[in-house]
Amino acid sequence: MARPKMKCCDIEAVQKGQTGDNSANPKYIAHTGISYAGRCNNSVCDHYQQLVSCKKGKGEEIQPYKDKVKGRVKCPGCDKKFVIEEVILYNCECTIEFVYFEDEDDKVHTKTHKPSGNDYVRLGKGVDGVTIWKYYS
Repeated sequence: MARPKMKCCDIEAVQKGQTGDNSANPKYIAHTGISYAGRCNNSVCDHYQQLVSCKKGKGEEIQPYKDKVKGRVKCPGCDKKFVIEEVILYNCECTIEFVYFEDEDDKVHTKTHKPSGNDYVRLGKGVDGVTIWKYYS
């Protein structure tokens, strides 16, 4: 049976930093726990083509495909869906299990992150801020 193929930001592309004042774009913030971020593509939204984030929360699984399909990934400014370009982890402990689509042996990879205090972990972008895409099963 063929495995499903899902395109998502590269969760092994890790950037770390500290939260601060983001008054320039108050819709793009690291919420406590897990957040999804991407660009709003609604041309009538005040945040059109700007980075925005939506709260996933704590004690939840990261299931970007399922959350996207179920309409849980929305711009906080206009409530329209956006493409997940990154996953932000803040003040939480998170273990991610994933399988690369290209892996023939269905090997499950595991990564754990524990940002605390003002630290955050941003998954999916290179040091240049550009989203890196991978295919997962």
